[in-house]
Amino acid sequence: MSEVGVAIRLPSAATAPTRGPWWRRLLASRSGTVGAALTGVVILAALAALAGLVPHDPIVQHPLDRLLNPSWTYLLGTDQFGRDTLARCMAGAAASLQVSLLAVGLATVVGTTIGVIAGWYGGWIDIIAMRLTDIFFAFPAILLALTVIAALGRGWFNVAIAIAIVYTPIFVRMARAPVLSLREAQYVLAGRLLGFSVPRLLLRHVLPNISSIVIVQITLALSWAILTESSLSFLGLGQPPPAPSLGQMVSEAKSLAVVAPWTLFAPALVIVIAVVGLNLLGDGLRDALDPTQGR
Repeated sequence: MSEVGVAIRLPSAATAPTRGPWWRRLLASRSGTVGAALTGVVILAALAALAGLVPHDPIVQHPLDRLLNPSWTYLLGTDQFGRDTLARCMAGAAASLQVSLLAVGLATVVGTTIGVIAGWYGGWIDIIAMRLTDIFFAFPAILLALTVIAALGRGWFNVAIAIAIVYTPIFVRMARAPVLSLREAQYVLAGRLLGFSVPRLLLRHVLPNISSIVIVQITLALSWAILTESSLSFLGLGQPPPAPSLGQMVSEAKSLAVVAPWTLFAPALVIVIAVVGLNLLGDGLRDALDPTQGR
């Protein structure tokens, strides 16, 4: 009686399934795809405004064309001064992104640096950093921003500084938490035994492992920054007129909502698209950059 052998093929490392690049995982996510599309529309509109590719000058007034309905000449109508609403929305989006990018950039650099240092060294440095963040978190974000602007004065740069101060504590706590565990990781301890310097350990071993968390937090912070900048402009604390600002446009259109609703809905819709798009993009990036999520 002959024996029958059964060959069993074990999966090799070469044939093991891979998750693919992060951008494919992002586009495979519905929230990531929608968020990227909405964010892309806002960015393209802002870039077009910065390049001067607008249908009409967003500042020049045309009194004879005031409060015109949307048409082929003015796709989103005109405001009470005869200015093109579409052009002003595009320029307002550019202004909001300019302020938000500067504010979040400053908050990311300062907050992440403080958080990494506090988490790495611990002790009194960590205690001081955490108590300071507790103080900042004790104040509502908009109230703290109003206080900073009251001290610095109006202007888009001061608004960016105020927003950066508000959101820096968030990045401090976000960066500190994973560093507390990473400093005890085996590869970090091995680097210490090999005599690696602290800057090398932080730059080559710690920061790359928290980069995905930082990227997701940046995306979410941008949406909050746009909303905060619009709120401050609505209160008249943003860049002064006649420079277009989405929040200021909403504020000016309050009294026109009945006779010319497009003057209110257009800038409000741009704010909603930007905030929702960045939030959805952040959700998609969180899943795409998460190494524990399989596909």
